[in-house]
Parts: sequence; C-alpha cells; structure tokens
Amino acid sequence: VIVRAQSHEAAAAKTARALSEFRIEGVATNAGFLQALLDRPELVDGRLTTRFIDDYAGDLVAAAPAADRFVASGPTSPTDSGLAGAQVDSTDPLALFDHATATREAADAATSDVTGPDLSGPDGSVGLPAPIQGTIVSVAVDEGDAVREGTPLVVLEAMKMEHHITAPFAGTVTELPIAVGDQVENGALLLTIEESADD
Repeated sequence: VIVRAQSHEAAAAKTARALSEFRIEGVATNAGFLQALLDRPELVDGRLTTRFIDDYAGDLVAAAPAADRFVASGPTSPTDSGLAGAQVDSTDPLALFDHATATREAADAATSDVTGPDLSGPDGSVGLPAPIQGTIVSVAVDEGDAVREGTPLVVLEAMKMEHHITAPFAGTVTELPIAVGDQVENGALLLTIEESADD
C-alpha cells in the first residue's frame, strides 16, 4: 500500500483505512499486523526505532484484528441457498469432474455463437487482423499499393513493445481502414490484401 498525504499522521490514517478495506481471500496476509502497527502511537508520533517490531512483535500480533470472512450468512432471496460455488455429491469421487465438464461445455456453447470481426475485403481480398490490442504507430502502405510477401505494412505498439505486421503474401492493398494514432482491439481489421494471381 502506498499513500501520500500532507503529514505523517494523515498518511498513517489513509494507510489504515486502505488496509481496513482490503478483501483478500484464500491466502494469509500481514494486513492485520500492519493495522496493529498503524494503531501504535509510536508510529504516529514518529518515535519508532529499527528494533520496534522486534521488541513489540508479540503485542502487534495479539492486537492484529481478525480477518473478516465475506460470505453470506444466510439466504438473500427465496431461491438463494447462501452457498458459494457449486453443490456436488460429496460421495461421488467424479462429481467435480462432471461439474467442470458441464460448466466448460456450457461456456463453450455460449461463446460459439459469438462471431469475430469481419475480415473479408472487396473482391475476395484477405483481411489482416491485429495480433494484439494496441496503438497504430506507423502505416507503411496506402490503398492500391502492390506488396510482396514480407513487406512491412503496419507497426502496432502494445505494452511498450512494437509489433511489426508484414504481408503474408504478394498482392495489392485493397482496404486500409486504420491511421496512425488509432487504438485497435485484438482481432480488429488492419487492412485487406488481394493476392496476386501470378504468385
């Protein structure tokens, strides 16, 4: 946790509030220990020494607030049982596998109807998709330009790395719906190329 404030006391108060709002489940943390440390007047007054935690470790651990469990204690609606997760037959050793398979099949069925962007171009030309979400930083071709296999076409920047998109085959650029500075999603159409008949 990193906070900024006008005074040491204000920074300690902001840090204590941030720690009290943490919701971390499944792993042990030292958030309670840190909260107990922030409650100490020596910290707020700036009277800590490098031996403070060694000298008061037992007191700090004992004063650490217990972690709250954020699980519903009872039904929240007539159809809600208050249980988190899936309810399976605990006597069936394969119940979890059956549940996982059913869940995966349902997710696959739900996403099978989703179609990606249209990558078809005019006169049967082939669209080139963005390999990653990013920003167009360079476009080396225009509509109507002839390109050879491996010709640099577009440079896409994502996560401070440049991705160079080259022509997968020889042909002619038929559509160029992007420009420098455009933000594109993963799979978005960058340009279309009509393959040369002589190759």
